[in-house]
Amino acid sequence: MTASSDNFPSPGDLFGGRYQIERIIGRGGFSRVYLATQTDLGRRVAMKIMRPSGPAKLDGSATDLSASGNLAERFLQEARVVARLSGPHTVTVHDHGRTDDGLLFMVLEYVNGISLAAMLKDGGPVAPSRVKRILEQALESLQEAHSIGLLHRDIKPGNIMVYEHLGRPDNVKVLDFGIAKIVGQEIDTSNCDDLTQSGSLLGTPRYMSPEQLRGQELTGATDIYSLGLVAFEMLMGKKAIDANSSVLIIGAQLDPRPFAVPNLPHIPPRLRMVVNRMLAKGTEERYATAGEVLVDLAQVDSGPMHIPQLPSRPSMFTPIDDLPDISDSIELLDVRPLERQVERETNARRFVPIAAAVGLLLVGAIVWFAARPSPVPELVPGEPIGTPEVRNDGANIPAQIAPPEPPRADAPTIREVIVSTIPMSAQIYVNGESRGQTPVTLVASDVKFPMKLRAVTRGGGERLMVVDSPVSLVEIDLSMFADKSQSGDQQAGRKEKNVTTASKRKPKTSPKTDPKPDPEPDPKPDAHSLVIPALDY
Repeated sequence: MTASSDNFPSPGDLFGGRYQIERIIGRGGFSRVYLATQTDLGRRVAMKIMRPSGPAKLDGSATDLSASGNLAERFLQEARVVARLSGPHTVTVHDHGRTDDGLLFMVLEYVNGISLAAMLKDGGPVAPSRVKRILEQALESLQEAHSIGLLHRDIKPGNIMVYEHLGRPDNVKVLDFGIAKIVGQEIDTSNCDDLTQSGSLLGTPRYMSPEQLRGQELTGATDIYSLGLVAFEMLMGKKAIDANSSVLIIGAQLDPRPFAVPNLPHIPPRLRMVVNRMLAKGTEERYATAGEVLVDLAQVDSGPMHIPQLPSRPSMFTPIDDLPDISDSIELLDVRPLERQVERETNARRFVPIAAAVGLLLVGAIVWFAARPSPVPELVPGEPIGTPEVRNDGANIPAQIAPPEPPRADAPTIREVIVSTIPMSAQIYVNGESRGQTPVTLVASDVKFPMKLRAVTRGGGERLMVVDSPVSLVEIDLSMFADKSQSGDQQAGRKEKNVTTASKRKPKTSPKTDPKPDPEPDPKPDAHSLVIPALDY
């Protein structure tokens, strides 16, 4: 083999005696990914080759050996753990090893397709039917990995390849288990270290779960959250966090308010609800396993093959190589200073309205002093108060002083929050805690806001929402989950209730009597009530 000047093979070289190098399809500081042909089998493969020592620095000094050794160990760990996976939607490892001159290599299945990152680069949304198909295959890959105690921890569009096979499009392969974590006992962990430094995190913050950013114990739910962000991006044609600052991205991930796919006419409601549950910030409200998501996805109608034409807009995406990510491209962050910066920026944002209010008070005081009337001269006994009013007969009468306006009553303090549903008898969970069947009365002072509500019907249908501040009434419309076997009159009644929860039903009338006029509509809900419309999840 003829080695290039940096010790990596060049196109045309025969690597390891049986891999004919064709071209580079990806590169990083420590690694290269090549398209090659295995000569003894005539099979095209992707070769991931790493030089553990890394390139020299610009000042001529050597690379940090501890960091490069960590990358080398992670490289070998990836080969070991992925070799245990045999599902059709996970990239296959054919071979791995080390050359005499110190190069580490891994021979992977070559996927002749593009990554989701490249597919989404133009910023256009993906048809719901395609989103469902891609999600199902990625979930099957994660289901197998989780079943042997392996978490991916870096699910993102760049690690999901989409390709065509036998004329069938949208086949999926999940790539790059380079920072996978062993959490079970099914795999021998004696040679599989976590390789995560204390106080640091590995992964891509834009697609990391809140518990992963906080360094908490991880379960399969963390990969489901990351895949939910990928699903959001496919459905909406834009990232859930449209920012390039690591501080802003981490702040958005740690914010308790969840990301949510809006109610759009071309997105099937059940698909939207599945994705939004994948995106729940709390693990107790999120799907626990990939299998649970697959069960609910099976109930989703495929939806339209095409989506409505949306207005064009400039792309907000950073160009990404449409090739498998390599180990040393993973972002290594020390999260502690970022958390401190997020806290400082949050405190600064809280100070802005206070400073503005103080400024308005000062301006108001200056205006009041400038516009106040001149001092009233001292009154002489018997002299009328105010400016005299002239009557028709020429006599003067004292002017009357207008009575002061009565003080306005303060807005009532909300002490109780009533949670009801349409129809009734749904189980209510508040911040993950069961509070019984509706209607449920909550003491506002005992509830933490923002309050996370989940309503579950007897048939298993559920709605998830967040209430930011106390209101006297929260009404949740669950009529979409009502039994479809009921009569047409009841169906019509539910559809009428879906239009508005504030209108009354017309009273039933006998065909023998004249119909009675419609009753007056109920007054609009006051400012202290919250009505959740149907499907607004």
